[in-house]
Amino acid sequence: MPLALLREKIRSSPLLSAGILVGAVLIAALLGLYLRDDTTARPAEETEQRALFWRSPMNPTEIYNQPGKDRMGMDLVPVYQGEEPAGPPGTIRIDPATVQNIGVKTSVIERKLLQHRIRTIGRVTYDEKKV
Repeated sequence: MPLALLREKIRSSPLLSAGILVGAVLIAALLGLYLRDDTTARPAEETEQRALFWRSPMNPTEIYNQPGKDRMGMDLVPVYQGEEPAGPPGTIRIDPATVQNIGVKTSVIERKLLQHRIRTIGRVTYDEKKV
């Protein structure tokens, strides 16, 4: 299609020219976001957390002072400030998103006698070997 004919169609159709204008504005806005100079960003050393220690993903009792691999050959997972386990040893902590996804339910603990009756039928006979 010749360029002159395309210009004529754009001038004659206000809807087409508005669409092209909106598209150009969107492209300019996206380029501006992509190319902007972010002067409010903090230096890397301020935003980067330092790992306290590294832990095996399969065995949480396996703790190391530096990154590497555990005894099973898996990459160690860093533990940052605030992520260290709270409470006595053996305490399990699950993040709220996982609790929601797997449907964890909690209830109040009650102390009561556990009792369960089993009703069944049977036949009592004598042992013929001992007669």
